[in-house]
Amino acid sequence: MIKRQIDLDEESDRILSGLAQDYHGDLGGALADLLQAHQTVEAFVEECEEAHPKGALRTRFPRGALHHVGRGQAAQPFVTVLFGEGVSEVFAGLPRDLQRRAADSIELISAFPRMYPVRRRGLMRGYRYLVLGRFLLYYSVASTEIRIAAIIPAAMRRA
Repeated sequence: MIKRQIDLDEESDRILSGLAQDYHGDLGGALADLLQAHQTVEAFVEECEEAHPKGALRTRFPRGALHHVGRGQAAQPFVTVLFGEGVSEVFAGLPRDLQRRAADSIELISAFPRMYPVRRRGLMRGYRYLVLGRFLLYYSVASTEIRIAAIIPAAMRRA
């Protein structure tokens, strides 16, 4: 374990403190997961840049106001979403607002399966996860399917 002293401005400290509440005050755990998520996003951006030649994305968008953005058809899922054993019962036990957030997030990961970070340690190592209030939703990605493996309380820091 490496210890570092860092100086933050007030806004950054407020954001980190808010994030640490999801980690029961563990600033180190919150910052470590935040840095790992950043690494995952950076790797995703690099993959996109490698897949598209310079300027290819820019040429697809017209100049001027984008009044039509968001008014087209809903995005079609690219993969099949499957729920592991017992996950649907846990989902049904979540508060309504978390059920809506989970459904929205599942819709997003059906279009962008690798958008959330991979767990690097613990029992759920290798699974991708997203935070739903006080719960963590773990899932795995295959070429044509997403398997929702578990929804567990975030307080279970060993998972």
